[in-house]
Amino acid sequence: MTVIADRFEVDRGNGMTDTRYGIYDDEARPGVILFGAGASFACDAVLPSRPPLGAELYAQLREQCPTWAAIRIDLDEGFERLDEAGIRCDFERGMANVQKKLPMEFWTLLREMAVFFTQFTADGTGRDAYSRLIGSVRSAGMLEGVLFSTLNYERICETAAAGLGLSVNYARHPVEDGDAIWLHKLHGSCDFMPPEDKEAGAPDVTSAGDLLRRLQVMSRMEHPLMTLYTPEKGIVGKHPSWLLAMIRDWTKVVATCRQICVVGVAPPVPSIPDADSHVWRPIRETTASVSYVGLEADFLRLQSIRGASPCEHLGVSFAECVDAVAMRMSAAGVSE
Repeated sequence: MTVIADRFEVDRGNGMTDTRYGIYDDEARPGVILFGAGASFACDAVLPSRPPLGAELYAQLREQCPTWAAIRIDLDEGFERLDEAGIRCDFERGMANVQKKLPMEFWTLLREMAVFFTQFTADGTGRDAYSRLIGSVRSAGMLEGVLFSTLNYERICETAAAGLGLSVNYARHPVEDGDAIWLHKLHGSCDFMPPEDKEAGAPDVTSAGDLLRRLQVMSRMEHPLMTLYTPEKGIVGKHPSWLLAMIRDWTKVVATCRQICVVGVAPPVPSIPDADSHVWRPIRETTASVSYVGLEADFLRLQSIRGASPCEHLGVSFAECVDAVAMRMSAAGVSE
């Protein structure tokens, strides 16, 4: 896969230049797609199985990862808290609790979680929803006009693109390349490693096998670039300025685009209105039309966030709504 960094030179006015990794002002992108855990859960044709949602993630980590399996009972209760619908899904609060009480174990848990997420890939048949959507966007000539973005750590979207012969541009600004998708991973990724070249401006993207090798030589407090967000603490985990700058740039694209499709991302519940504000505040404030794929109850919360601004419900399942999402992206690319 291809990683394109955002390195450029700034004239300091005294005959000297600084190397920076900053924001490129570009013309507005017609469309933005934001994927969440619900998208990968409902995309079909994934190996070895569909990745778990928040309510299932903790249980699977305990089954497959030794440090997770040995977690203390009092910390276990932090993950077991129920939401307003009676569903166990308070994963971020549980991780914040671990970081507070057992900070050294926190980093080990993140490392094991990264290894856990590397196992999920598109199965190569092209039948998964990511492959179908990317293929439709490419066929419509819109590949350079769409910013794909995700809150997920796994690599299903990237492996789907690779199966179509496309590379992945993780850079903060778009590159006019019809053979790549532009992807922002707003919470990091299981295969984003701290760059060995400190001036690289982007993470090292590694394979599953190389991830295991890198983890063996890293210190206990190092881990892949993955972040968690909680209402009380904001970002939990180490976070490079590069990732924070990507979130700022994503916010700018959301503010100027014509169409946003949110797929499988649950809006915050009323009792925690500030959850993931770095995601929902830009979506609330944008003048773009917003389409949603997910549960009806989640769509109603999105409507509440958006107020009188345009918002439509396309359906419940990503796999069943691929054509509808592709049509919205194509329509956004038509000049008014």
